[in-house]
Amino acid sequence: MVFSAGPALAQSNELVRLETSTPVDVRADKLTYDDKTNSYLAEGEVEITQGANRLVADKVRLFSQSMIAEAEGNVSMVSPSQVVSAASLVVNLNTSTGKLYDARIFLPATHYYLRGEEIVKTGEDTYTMAQGGFTTCDGDSPNWEVTGSEVDVTIEGYGTAKNTAFRIKDMPVLWSPYMVFPVKTKRQSGLLPPMFGQGQRDGFLMSLPYYHVLGEDQDATITLNVMTSRGVGIGAEYRYALDEFSKGMIMADLLPSDNNSQSLYEEGKLAEPYDKRWWVRGMADQKLFGGAMEMRMDLDLVSDRDYMREFTFGYTGFNTSSYRLAEMFNRTLEPNSSWLRTSKVNLLRYWSSSTLNMTAYYFDQINTDNKSTLQQLPAISYDAVRQAIDDRGMFYFQMTSDFTYYYRETGSTGAILNFNPAVSAPLNFRDYLEVEPVFTWNQRLYSATLGESEDQDKDKYGASYGWNFQLKNSTYLYRVYDFGEAETPFKVKHAVRPKVDYLYRPNIYDGEAPELAQMYQNRLNYFRYGFNNAFTYKYMQENEETGEIEPVYREFLKVNVFQVYSLDERSYNGSSGMTYTGADNSAQLGYDTWDGSYSLPYRHDGENFGNFGARVEFDPWDGLYFESDVEYDPYESRIYTFNSSMTFSDYRGDMLSFDYRYTHDILKQLRSMVRVALNDKWSVGMQNRHDFDNEMDFDTIYQLEYNDQCWGVRVFYRDDSTERGFFLVFSIGGFGEIFGTGFGGEDTKERTY
Repeated sequence: MVFSAGPALAQSNELVRLETSTPVDVRADKLTYDDKTNSYLAEGEVEITQGANRLVADKVRLFSQSMIAEAEGNVSMVSPSQVVSAASLVVNLNTSTGKLYDARIFLPATHYYLRGEEIVKTGEDTYTMAQGGFTTCDGDSPNWEVTGSEVDVTIEGYGTAKNTAFRIKDMPVLWSPYMVFPVKTKRQSGLLPPMFGQGQRDGFLMSLPYYHVLGEDQDATITLNVMTSRGVGIGAEYRYALDEFSKGMIMADLLPSDNNSQSLYEEGKLAEPYDKRWWVRGMADQKLFGGAMEMRMDLDLVSDRDYMREFTFGYTGFNTSSYRLAEMFNRTLEPNSSWLRTSKVNLLRYWSSSTLNMTAYYFDQINTDNKSTLQQLPAISYDAVRQAIDDRGMFYFQMTSDFTYYYRETGSTGAILNFNPAVSAPLNFRDYLEVEPVFTWNQRLYSATLGESEDQDKDKYGASYGWNFQLKNSTYLYRVYDFGEAETPFKVKHAVRPKVDYLYRPNIYDGEAPELAQMYQNRLNYFRYGFNNAFTYKYMQENEETGEIEPVYREFLKVNVFQVYSLDERSYNGSSGMTYTGADNSAQLGYDTWDGSYSLPYRHDGENFGNFGARVEFDPWDGLYFESDVEYDPYESRIYTFNSSMTFSDYRGDMLSFDYRYTHDILKQLRSMVRVALNDKWSVGMQNRHDFDNEMDFDTIYQLEYNDQCWGVRVFYRDDSTERGFFLVFSIGGFGEIFGTGFGGEDTKERTY
């Protein structure tokens, strides 16, 4: 039963509706009306609702004309943006103003708690507290809290506090005469929390970012970086996100004058003294012309070879920049140890039977003057996918082609066009044997200038050609193993594809062409054989959305082994199946898909057999992935190359990853990272990059980390190419890492510039 406003006596747990601009419903165990005061007295499990707002208390007196509610006893007031709990309150339901006594306000979007003995609600989303505080910690006794004598808060705006004290477990540890803090649940322009730090090279560091909303799908951040030992720098960042496939992020930093550069150079810690230092980086993905074309852009330009080794931490440092770009675009910058920085713009267009790929590359070799580095401006490729050229499907055609203009300030330049059509005739013998002969023609046209050291009588314009023939032979076998029961079926399928291929390619050398355009390929005459194995498991699982039982498939293991036998004793020069001394390093070997590449195992001169090769991929469940490839030299009885990587993580927060790279007499390095969760708050970790040949660590970090619900601290020791020592970084929930300090010495590693 619903009663309208007016003199009435409602029975237990019945509803009274007051017809106002927004109807107010009152429900209670006992509800009476007082004619003299025009008020309702609600007692026992009182609930008053007005639109999306809800007031609950033990006892409420509601004045029907003024819509003022006086509530006491276990009072809570809930709205979409906040939850208020208080001992008692007086509030005007129409104007959302009033007073709260012994109250706490929770803002779910920011996880802020506001507390005060007396809080004046000056509007729907504004509060004033004479003696109040705020925190992001749960519980009645927060781990940290900021208190102030006068605290004003505007939700979706800022809070201000005078005579503030930062308290840890009610113990004051830091005082400030005035403080401003964001209280935002939506994107809004304003200052972000500053970050403070202390380092030997930079001195005292303060980063102060300002965030500005430019629209619903774009924003920007300007960061002031003050370093007492280096100078004052500025960072700028622009972001946009039109949709999942059209987004971008561009970052730029400038240090107009490095005050510490000269002294660091004199101490041998920098390659040269620097004045103005800068770094521009960014990425973008964009759908163009209604999705008909895709654009990808990577930008990475830096002033000097030492910049990214030195400026690694902070809001605009290398580590943060690389992480945020990888998180948004699922691709990364070159490591900060790399002296080759790559920038490119790529346009990609798909059709049903072909693709067009246009890319402009700029390579910045930062350890040189970059004048002799070949730039590809642009590189354009057009490829036709494999398709039948007759009605019976007996013959197939496919093609790759590319045009590249190579430019550099010093050395030869020019344009090169490669055109590589291929014709094949696949045969299938009753599904037992698949045979496919492939003939490929390689045509090159060029127009190039001559370098100063080249023979000036060489042809500046011309054409070169080559060809190769390939015969692919394979079969497909499989077996399904049943390991489950009728109620819990579990099956594993093992599929194996034995393969034997033959490849012939004549020797070609075009010595009359400029070095940039020369096509030089060794003769190939070999068989390549091996097995591709794939293991897939299947089990039944309930679909969370539909509730239906559905099969789940996962290819969890792949094992491929292979070897080459050459009919010629002469080596094909290492692991490259096709070698050009010119600018084009691609290899057209009849569109082979053997192990996803054209590379061949190493083979000794005078020997027919090449190295044994193998590759393993293991991906049994989310959280574990392992891959490894190896080449074994049977003549020297040694491993020639071995590369292996693994990542592991679990629900506790444990994590382990490593990446090992080995090539005989060339490379032996390991990158490793481990994190062990001691419990739900404490963890220890280690990161390391080690070179076994030089017996040195490029970068080592040992870390102890504590993360509570509303604060955290990291203590770590770092020894890298720029600095070594202990560091301490504090973080506060809602503000991130706001302070860091460290002490120690300069690195002792010897470096060659």
